[in-house]
Amino acid sequence: MLNSRRALAAAAAIVTFFFLLSRDHKATPAVAAKDRPPSSGSDFGSASPWSGSSVGRQRLQQPMMDTSRLTVQDKLAYAYPYDRAAKFPAYIWQTWKKTPADEGFEFREQEASWSTQHPGFVHEVLSDATADSLLSLLYASVPEVLEAYRALPLPVLKADFFRYLILLARGGIYSDIDTYALKSAVDWIPDSIPRDTFGLVVGIEADPDRPDWADWYSRRIQFCQWTIQSKPGHPVLRDVVARITNHTLTVKRESGLSAFPGSKVIEFTGPALWTDVLMDYFNDDRYFHTRDSKAPIDWHSFTGMQNIKRVGDVVVLPITSFSPGVEQMGSKDVDDPMAFVKHDFEGTWKPESERHIGEKKETALDALSSHLARQLLRIADVKAGDRIVVSLGNGHEFAALTYAVYKLGAVLVPLNPTLGPEQVRAALTLRTWRWLRRSLLRAPRLQIVITYNIDNSININTNNTLPPLSPSSIINIQFTSGTTATPKAAQLSHRSILNNGNLIAHRMGLVPSDAIVVPPPLFHCFGSVLGYMATATTGAAILFPSPAFDPVASLRMAIDHDATGLYGVPTMFIAMLEALDKMDEKPARLTKGIASGSSVSESLMRRIHDRLGLGDLVICYGQTETGPVSCMTTPGDPPDKLLSSVGRPLPHTAVKIVSPTDRSVIVPVGEKGELAVSGYHLMEGYYDDPDRTAEVRVREPDVQGSDSVWMYSGDQAVMSADGYVSITGRIKDLIIRGGENINPLEIEECLAQLPAIRDVSVVGVPCPRLGEAVAAIVRPAADHLTADAVRDRVRDRLSSHLVPKHVLFWPDEFPKTASGKVQKFKLRDEAVAKLRTSQQS
Repeated sequence: MLNSRRALAAAAAIVTFFFLLSRDHKATPAVAAKDRPPSSGSDFGSASPWSGSSVGRQRLQQPMMDTSRLTVQDKLAYAYPYDRAAKFPAYIWQTWKKTPADEGFEFREQEASWSTQHPGFVHEVLSDATADSLLSLLYASVPEVLEAYRALPLPVLKADFFRYLILLARGGIYSDIDTYALKSAVDWIPDSIPRDTFGLVVGIEADPDRPDWADWYSRRIQFCQWTIQSKPGHPVLRDVVARITNHTLTVKRESGLSAFPGSKVIEFTGPALWTDVLMDYFNDDRYFHTRDSKAPIDWHSFTGMQNIKRVGDVVVLPITSFSPGVEQMGSKDVDDPMAFVKHDFEGTWKPESERHIGEKKETALDALSSHLARQLLRIADVKAGDRIVVSLGNGHEFAALTYAVYKLGAVLVPLNPTLGPEQVRAALTLRTWRWLRRSLLRAPRLQIVITYNIDNSININTNNTLPPLSPSSIINIQFTSGTTATPKAAQLSHRSILNNGNLIAHRMGLVPSDAIVVPPPLFHCFGSVLGYMATATTGAAILFPSPAFDPVASLRMAIDHDATGLYGVPTMFIAMLEALDKMDEKPARLTKGIASGSSVSESLMRRIHDRLGLGDLVICYGQTETGPVSCMTTPGDPPDKLLSSVGRPLPHTAVKIVSPTDRSVIVPVGEKGELAVSGYHLMEGYYDDPDRTAEVRVREPDVQGSDSVWMYSGDQAVMSADGYVSITGRIKDLIIRGGENINPLEIEECLAQLPAIRDVSVVGVPCPRLGEAVAAIVRPAADHLTADAVRDRVRDRLSSHLVPKHVLFWPDEFPKTASGKVQKFKLRDEAVAKLRTSQQS
């Protein structure tokens, strides 16, 4: 959650990805795991802040899907896919009840050893509240994990669980607070083990070669969990998280957790469980060719080992590496070349000295983003006007990076993370982009991952002064949604998006105590301006439920955080309503919301009011080119205005309706024409495209005769005498049948109220006699729906010339832009092709 009242968690600094070197072992490795093949390229990661994404190859990209019916294991695999060929993120994670910023922090020498040995790494000591907030953000799409974490009755159980969760989601190094770093992790593994062949580094905690070993240890070979290094998404971490989650929820349901005995910690979340999961992994034929192995991998494979051993994609270090100086079980002294980490055992797992994750600290996002901006300035030399291309899903990383780029006067260029290579190349061929462009062209799906920690343990850098900013400077390039197949790059200024967000917030009635769930993408104006700017200017909280839209995660976020508001396009609300029907709970405090992107039918509006409680839902209208909102309803508007209009113009916005054939003619009130707007919020133009800019952005007199810049929307609209604007269709979407203009929206709204129809889109298709004919493309909600029933609905409610000549049933989701708008040009092409095939047959 991002706002000035609530702490977020994650590490605060620009992430410089160092990729850890490797040391060869003298034992023969087991057969390799069946995972992603190694990538080619240099053996060393760059010290650039962006080097954490693998340049020269494609990042694993997950298709969007409904995860609500998946197992916990499959949800985790979807949320955090594993790529063995990726590079180790340079994070160091530690937890304690105090942070280095607090007086009385008792582990300063230990904490300092990690920072000293790892210059350039992000090193964070997380407090209790920080850890809780971080997990709430990272695992919002897997609510079972959060339920299990919150149900654990002992702090030590949460501390154990936290290490697996943070490494699964973010990777890096976790080490207990009472450990000393004796050697940099860069030097743990030799060059002779290619770093793209392994994704997990573990050490031996115990190798008790004595008859009574079971009196002292839980396993004959016990793997250490006080220090672990991993790439994100590793299957071992996925398995241990799934096991803890499922076991915890089962115990909670069957017998409760209130009387949990401290003696069971080691088996429940500790090294015994960790060891079992590793051993199971080594013998799992999903990852290893076990049929080719002479014997199973068990404790015999590791006892007495003195050198590094690689088992598939797991590197196992000898006992000296993480347990030097214990003077037993073959461990050598702390000055041995293989000694990497020394454990003081001051934070034992036992209940009487159990570890705490800490105390709540709050630091404003403003301070964090300023710190991040200074790091970008210092490390990457980002300057005002530089165009920074970012491809991320929704989340707190995107928020901090957005504000950091804005504060530098640079230009944020957000791209949809689901774009394919050709689409990315097309977007980046707009002349010359900043230093990130080259990396994106080599790895078109590169995702910049920045983690940070909004905790006052951060040493905020104030040495570099941020540059002065100008309200008129361009800070955001937004690609239009692509409903016409030709997205354009609209340039927006500080003044445009900040004021637009502020006016939106005031019209919908946002207050500091509000918490708003924002599923629409942050790479689109809906998420960024209506989300970021509307909440930031009022002090309201913003909640990001998942990187990509997930109806269950969105509802779960609203329930778990007592959200008061919810955003969405109509298709998102439909999906959330369908998900709500399968849930036992529903959000209790929702009242406010925004629907935008396309028209909201009367039946959908009533369901949103009744089922979700959004009695103060408002409708916004706008375009990317207008920053984006020009018109908007108000919570107190009459019901008929909410259903029939997009409200009135926002303050400081002028609107006129002109003749589609002669833009110099303003049509009378109540007549249809093309909508044009003027005001502070208009784009400065399409990037490097003066011709298309001139088509829609025109300087001409306003209604008072003053010279103004007007943006022509291409939307057909009508204005009432009391100033309400109704959008009646896209001028380009109008169907011209026998010389008569037909508005598809009128037919769509008529059909959308039919319960047997899930979704509908109306397009014009070629007709030899009339020029164009009406075609209704329908997604049925019931098997019994017929074409005649569709035609009868229109015939009964509308004029006969509006009755569709063709009715096509569409089994799948309509093709949509990332913001949820139907791409009618694709539907029209498909309809024409199907009709042509039908006629030929």
